[in-house]
Amino acid sequence: MRRLSLILAVMSVMAAAPAAHATTTAYTCKIKPISANWIPEVLFVGHKTGSKTAVASDPIILHYNDRKPMEVRVGRDRGNDVTFVWTHSMRAMQGHNLRVTYRTTITRGTGDVAMRVSFAGGGRSYSSRGTCEIKEVD
Repeated sequence: MRRLSLILAVMSVMAAAPAAHATTTAYTCKIKPISANWIPEVLFVGHKTGSKTAVASDPIILHYNDRKPMEVRVGRDRGNDVTFVWTHSMRAMQGHNLRVTYRTTITRGTGDVAMRVSFAGGGRSYSSRGTCEIKEVD
């Protein structure tokens, strides 16, 4: 049920975007879970070719963004791979504020995805890999 609501959220945001001549690509990614719960098991991204931003949704984004997908930055878009970057500000259980940055690279030719999570101020980071289904959505 949660996966269906994520898909519907991303598709509704993509449908609401103004029509353009650029191709829109939908990435539906499954990422291997890690024990720290900082990396989501599923990620959805909608990206128009040439755009500097994309729309992303996962359980963490929905939790920290009022149950809505969010606009993310395209960090790099080179031929065979594209990197999306976004940051969450959140309150830790100990009461202090955290800035958490997500960097996700998808290889278009293979559908491989790599996600890295880092924290402002350094310290520990987490990473995981998975695969994406890639579809053109025009």
